[in-house]
Amino acid sequence: MDFSIFTSSALQWIIGLVLIGYVGFITYRSIQTYLQNKKLAEEFKNTHKEYDTYTFHMYMVYLMLALSILCLVLAFLTGSIPQLTVPKDQVFYYRLAYIGLAIVFFGQIFESKIRRTVFFTQDGLFYVDKYYRFRMISSYEEKQGSISRTSKVHIGSDELQLPHAMALEIQSREKAWKAAKKAAKKARK
Repeated sequence: MDFSIFTSSALQWIIGLVLIGYVGFITYRSIQTYLQNKKLAEEFKNTHKEYDTYTFHMYMVYLMLALSILCLVLAFLTGSIPQLTVPKDQVFYYRLAYIGLAIVFFGQIFESKIRRTVFFTQDGLFYVDKYYRFRMISSYEEKQGSISRTSKVHIGSDELQLPHAMALEIQSREKAWKAAKKAAKKARK
């Protein structure tokens, strides 16, 4: 089979532009979501003076940053040092793949930061772009994945897929809210 078409300079640049454009678009969307979240979180903080911030495994943000940097380093070292030597006609694709991965990991920094932060108030929570009241929570559904446990939290018409520990924190605060509501009701009688 003749693979000489893949060594064509024009085709390499077309593939490169398509790949970088696609991962760039994904990263752009992640950054836009992050900026929207930041704006909505500020509005939330201004309207709710008493809130509590809960962050879950923020080390993932630093892991994504480290992986992004590692991919960039590998992109520049590929073909330059003997341990990372690849066939000359493949260096472009290796570097392109590493740069694409670096861009994806960079975008995931913003996604991780958003999805691992919850703001709690006395009677609800703010997550990603919405404020949910505890009374809207209908159920919790735990799911054992191949790597970790996750939970689905059904809030009104929304279904949040969260790490299990984060769902447990929401459930614990919801129970405390219900207990406080019940105690206040008894005190009025």
